[in-house]
Amino acid sequence: MEDTSRPGGGGVRPWDYSMNEDRLALPTVLLVEDDRDIREMMATLLDMSGFAVVSCDTAECGLNALREQEFDLILTDYALPRQSGLWLLQEAEGEGLIQGTPVLIVTAHPHVQTNAGYEVIQKPFDLDELIERVRQRMEGADSPRRGGGAVAPSGRPGRLERRLGGGGVPR
Repeated sequence: MEDTSRPGGGGVRPWDYSMNEDRLALPTVLLVEDDRDIREMMATLLDMSGFAVVSCDTAECGLNALREQEFDLILTDYALPRQSGLWLLQEAEGEGLIQGTPVLIVTAHPHVQTNAGYEVIQKPFDLDELIERVRQRMEGADSPRRGGGAVAPSGRPGRLERRLGGGGVPR
């Protein structure tokens, strides 16, 4: 194998996973959103805000992710292809995968009925407010992964002025 470290021996080798240890300490968010642009933008924003993000584009993919690992928060769109975000949450609850895990549902759909007490965020929404709601939900949660109260630091360079999800088909 070719040595790709910097001259002088101070570089990082491609098989050096020590930097990934820091990522393991971050609160982890499952993000389920079918619109690729919105999903990538939200994942980037969450990542920049100090969260580790696992992204899925369907409810089925999200359910499989929940079967694979525990998350500190679930952020899902309501209207997804084939199965809804609500279906995902009901299936995950039925399998005992999300007990005590905070959930946020984002949607442009005008009437979302949920009896489980999930917080629904209407599109369009302010991105800074979304991050604050994620933090608030994690602060009050008894995370199965962390024992509760694990929240990414709130320091950020400035407010983002963009809004998400205006116009188009309800999601």
